[in-house]
Amino acid sequence: MDLPTQSSQDDPPTPIPVVRTLILCAVNFTESLAYSQIIPYTPSMVQHMLGDVAESDPRIGSYSGMLIGAFSISQFMTSHAWGYASDVYGRRPILLLGMIFNIITIPLFGFSSNLPMAFAFRSLAGLLNGNQGVVRTTRA
Repeated sequence: MDLPTQSSQDDPPTPIPVVRTLILCAVNFTESLAYSQIIPYTPSMVQHMLGDVAESDPRIGSYSGMLIGAFSISQFMTSHAWGYASDVYGRRPILLLGMIFNIITIPLFGFSSNLPMAFAFRSLAGLLNGNQGVVRTTRA
């Protein structure tokens, strides 16, 4: 049984899609930024939303952690749906939709005036954004 041999001299090298790779890197960067941007100021935001509480109040740390984690938990719950949607409708429309939802939900979270509203918008941001998984499959 002879296996066909492939000569590297006959086939031209496959070019690296530089522009596509840079766009995917930018999308991946914005997704990471959407998750981690609130970490530095969440304790101050929670303290302000709780009212007159001491900086050492343990609720500040608890609510801050839950608020930061709400995005990831929500994104986890819808990641398969976003993956299926990207298989059906294509990667590009789903990536664009995720970025548009990021543009909408991040300011809504920033303008939250109380904790339930902040939790709702942070969770909504995770539910409406499945770009991490879609970017990974697009690079493959």
